[in-house]
Amino acid sequence: MPTGGGNPNFFKTFKGAYVHAPSPEAMFTSELVMLSCVNDVQFQGDCMIMNYTPGAMLTTLPPECRPSTEVRIPVVVDTRLDVLAVQTNGVVSLNASTDGMVYLAGLSFNISMNWYSN
Repeated sequence: MPTGGGNPNFFKTFKGAYVHAPSPEAMFTSELVMLSCVNDVQFQGDCMIMNYTPGAMLTTLPPECRPSTEVRIPVVVDTRLDVLAVQTNGVVSLNASTDGMVYLAGLSFNISMNWYSN
C-alpha cells in the first residue's frame, strides 16, 4: 500500500512510496521504492550484500512496481560494475560474486509497458 499523502492541492510527482521485501542476505538503508506518475520505479536506499550467492534474490518488489518484462540495469557493487535483474514476479537479483555495497539510491527504471502495451 502507498504510504504518505502530501498536499492534495499540489501536483503529484509520485503515485506513492511502497515497501519492498529484502532477503536476509541484503541489508538495505531504506526499504522504500517510489513510483512516479510517469511509472518510474526508484530505489530509496543502498544495499549491503554479505555472503551473497550470484543470482539469488536481493529483494522482492510490491506488485505495483513490477515490470511486465524482465528489466536489466547496470549498477556498481563496491567498485565493480554489475547487472541488476528485475523479474516480472518482482524478484531483484545480481550476478555479483563480491560482497559489498550495491549503490541503488536514486536508481530508477520505467514500467510504462505495463500500461501502454497492446
